[in-house]
Amino acid sequence: MTNLGNTIPMAWRDKIPYYLLLVLCFFPVMPFGVMSVAIMAFALSCIVCNYPDFAKNRKKIGWKPFLVNIAFYFLLGFTVLYSENTKNAVVQLQKALPLVVLPLVFFYFPPKIDIKRRNILFIVFIMANFLFAGYLFKYLTNNASDFEVTTTPGLVLFEGLKDGNFFAQLKDLWNGSFYEVLYYARMKVESKLYIHKTYASQNVLWCILMVLYFLFRRNMTLSIKILLGVVLILLIALLFYYYSLINLLLFLVLVPGYIFYKIPSKKGRVAFASLIFLICIGLFSFLNTSPHEINPQTYEEYTQFEHPQYILDNIATMFNNDDRYAINKCNADLIASSSVFGHGLGDVQDQLDSCYDNLNKTAGYSLDTKTQNLNPHNYYAFLWIAGGIVVLLAFLYMLFFNFSIGFKNKDLLYLALLLLIASNLIAESTLSRAHGILFFALWNSLLLTKNLARA
Repeated sequence: MTNLGNTIPMAWRDKIPYYLLLVLCFFPVMPFGVMSVAIMAFALSCIVCNYPDFAKNRKKIGWKPFLVNIAFYFLLGFTVLYSENTKNAVVQLQKALPLVVLPLVFFYFPPKIDIKRRNILFIVFIMANFLFAGYLFKYLTNNASDFEVTTTPGLVLFEGLKDGNFFAQLKDLWNGSFYEVLYYARMKVESKLYIHKTYASQNVLWCILMVLYFLFRRNMTLSIKILLGVVLILLIALLFYYYSLINLLLFLVLVPGYIFYKIPSKKGRVAFASLIFLICIGLFSFLNTSPHEINPQTYEEYTQFEHPQYILDNIATMFNNDDRYAINKCNADLIASSSVFGHGLGDVQDQLDSCYDNLNKTAGYSLDTKTQNLNPHNYYAFLWIAGGIVVLLAFLYMLFFNFSIGFKNKDLLYLALLLLIASNLIAESTLSRAHGILFFALWNSLLLTKNLARA
């Protein structure tokens, strides 16, 4: 392999991995199969082209960062030995392989990425999310249009949506809420891309932080700042439309926090903090408004759910509904029944489904486990159920280790990324799905490598 790497011209050894990394940044608009091919092509190109530098990089970085970042994965792999559903365990380990492959590549076979190239990667990812939004707009307007509600004869939702003009379509989509419109669209045609509000919102919030990173860079022309301002407004609108509660709350914390620490003067920080305080008072008075009475079995009933104005009420509703309560109860019961070693990676969903069935029979719940994927909706609980307390502690130590590296180097963008990921894992098992796995593996590995080089 060393000879192969040395036979490739230096210019191509430098360009091929980077170009493939650019392609990989378009993963929000990739089907699963294409994403897997992109990961493998990027990883192999890095190993082949940069193998001659392996010894130097290993000596520079050492093994500890790599082992810390992959320990929980291999501990999960050990639980296959006592998983009854071995097939499911192996599938999950295969799906999560980027958590091992990408740190290995970025630490020891990294493509050449200077500040300019890293900025281009950020821009490409922002473009990918706008492409995703464009695809989503087309998918929703085509397939949610003229939806006949079977439970209410004569009630047709989003009449003429497909044939309306662009601004009329935008208005109807906004009023209908993302969750509702997506539900109706899926009843007609399944999307070719993976669509989930938490993953889409996580991507968009990360894009917002990237734009702020650009806005605080020096030597930015006025025209570029105006363009970035427009992009920022569009991204914020997308974030509110996707309506992931955890990411909306994170937006209210991470964005002001990032701006506050980027303001160089104390007077500027005081002024900004005062402005945020006034805005918070205004937002609270706006958000603390209960929804007005809605006539049942009407068009309005189907298009007013999950409106941003009623976020506080919706947070309470989310935690009080039967599904969320049952999920948390079953998580707690399964953790308590095997807190040290867990139940095995392959058996988590089987154990949960059994618990849900028991609640349906004994506690009067009506949980739909056939059409809904009632997973733990908390990755920390998932790790504890799957592999016990040791796996959970290994994962938490990885987050702490990476956070300490970013804190030492005062890398606000990397710290914001880690907080973004760690917080989303509380409300969704994002590292159990391919898009969430790649999001973490790609951006964590890229920015951690940069910080390790500075340590």
